[in-house]
Amino acid sequence: MNNSEFNVNEAAVDQLYENQLSYYENMFSYYGFTMESYAQMNGQTEDEFKAQLREDSENGIKQQLLIDAIAEKEGLTVDDTDRENLAEQYGTDLKTLQDSYGEDGLDESHDLQSS
Repeated sequence: MNNSEFNVNEAAVDQLYENQLSYYENMFSYYGFTMESYAQMNGQTEDEFKAQLREDSENGIKQQLLIDAIAEKEGLTVDDTDRENLAEQYGTDLKTLQDSYGEDGLDESHDLQSS
């Protein structure tokens, strides 16, 4: 990934970052932490934790762009058998996974596992 050039959609990065931020805030709240206290336990400030989360979000988008480009170049596709196998790996059925992730999200999840 380091040697690749990316045209990153900042709105996609923002959306992933906000989703991750919300996930962590909910998880910390559930366990009785704040984002600040969690960051301090890991030797960071809250701002440093958020900056790392932002960087991770951007890298996640870059990773998906790279996977998509490779899949397109190699003519790789995801079919119903692949989706059913993924559902089995998650210990659920295909409809439940499609309801949770949507078809595009499910296909991206499969692409990531196949890479």
